[in-house]
Amino acid sequence: MDLSTTANRPLYRETSQRRPVFNTGKLVSALCITGVFLYLLITLLLPLMAMLARSVQDSQGRFVGISNFAEYLGSHALTQSISNTLMIGFVVTGIVVTLAFLFAYGLTRTCMPCKTVFKVLGMLPILAPSLLPAISMIYLFGNQGVVRDLLMGHSVYGIIGIVIGLVFWTFPHALLILNTALSTSDARLYESARVMKS
Repeated sequence: MDLSTTANRPLYRETSQRRPVFNTGKLVSALCITGVFLYLLITLLLPLMAMLARSVQDSQGRFVGISNFAEYLGSHALTQSISNTLMIGFVVTGIVVTLAFLFAYGLTRTCMPCKTVFKVLGMLPILAPSLLPAISMIYLFGNQGVVRDLLMGHSVYGIIGIVIGLVFWTFPHALLILNTALSTSDARLYESARVMKS
C-alpha cells in the first residue's frame, strides 16, 4: 500500500453540494435603492423636464427654441442682478470674515474672561429661528424702529438690510470654522515667531 497516495486522499467525501442561500438583505437593499431612485425620478427629474419643455415654448405653447434664453441673457435685469449679488457677496464676506476672525482670535489666543459665555453668544444665531432675525431687524431699524437713527437716514428695506441679515446669519458658521482652525494650529509656530520678532 502506497502511503504517499493515501496521505493526500481526503478523509471524507463531500456528498452534497452547497445550495445557494436566499439572501434577504440584498433583496431589501435592492428594493430600497429602487424605491429611492423612483422617488427621485418622480419628484426631481420629471418636474425638471416639464420646466425645460416649457422654457422652449412661448406663452401660447408654441415651440420657439432658445429665444427665451437669449432674451433673458441679453436683458439688463440679469446683469444688474449679477452685479448686485457679487457686490453683496463681497461686502458680507469681508465683514463676516473680519469679525469672525477677531472673535475667534479672542476666544483662542487671549486670556479674556468668560470665554464660554462669549462662545455661546457667538453661536446663538444658529439656534434662533430663521424668521426671528428679520422681525428683530424690523423692530430695531424699521420705519418706526427703536434705533433707526443708527442707519443715518438709510432704509433697512434694501441692500443695507440684506447685508445686516446675511452677516447675522453667516457669522456663527464662519466663527466655527475659524475657531477650529485657530485652536488646532500649532502654537509653537506663533511662539517661535514671537521669539524671532518676525
